[in-house]
Amino acid sequence: MTWFETEDVGDGVTLVTEPHAAEFIRGNFFIVDCSEATLLVDSGLGLASVVAELPAEMRDPVTLVLTHAHNDHRGGAPEFDVRLAHRLEQEVLSQRVHGRTRPGDWPAENLRAAKASGYTFPPYMLDRTPHAGFDPEDYWLEPAPATAFVDEGDRVTIGSREFTVLHLPGHTPGGIGLLEEATGVFFSGDLLYDGPLVDGLPESNAADFAASVARIRDLPIDRLHGGHGPSVSHDRAVELADRYLARTEGAAK
Repeated sequence: MTWFETEDVGDGVTLVTEPHAAEFIRGNFFIVDCSEATLLVDSGLGLASVVAELPAEMRDPVTLVLTHAHNDHRGGAPEFDVRLAHRLEQEVLSQRVHGRTRPGDWPAENLRAAKASGYTFPPYMLDRTPHAGFDPEDYWLEPAPATAFVDEGDRVTIGSREFTVLHLPGHTPGGIGLLEEATGVFFSGDLLYDGPLVDGLPESNAADFAASVARIRDLPIDRLHGGHGPSVSHDRAVELADRYLARTEGAAK
């Protein structure tokens, strides 16, 4: 039984989710067909092997781009030899960290920030185990430091496709997005998606978050693929951005 679920979301992009994980840790990642190569945007929780379970969706060489270093996005990163990320995420990517499948595994300040954003927490954040003998005590994410850094304005060319890197701090200091100008495909990480946005983590900066969301609002996006929730149209992305900005502006008054 496969751990992952896949969906063709157009433009050669496959959305990959982990349906047996609770909403807060159920991050999206994306396999992008680049003709004779593959772009992988983020890598899931690391509870199951991306390479072993999704071989038909990827052709070598695979380039992994990490939008940020949170557990639900970097878990599968050690499986890939080429890992690109912003240098401000490198310290976290270089650490071995616990996988945290129970609310009690999370620092209190993380839980407060997530609950304030609208997330809820079941006693156990997986509704089935990923494999026989799985022990949440022994679920660790191994170090997976970036093999090269990317920053604002860099171009990432993978096979037949080219993406521009945007540095979008706020959720984390080194959060990035990827925009393909030719198609309007945009990967926004955890900065903007159709779901509760989390801007109050210890590593977050609410002012930077709002500035980055405002920037996304004005990008030439046709389809936004976020770190959680469904992929959305340009109009829906603008609506989500405006809703967040109105809420934060109201809170500041």
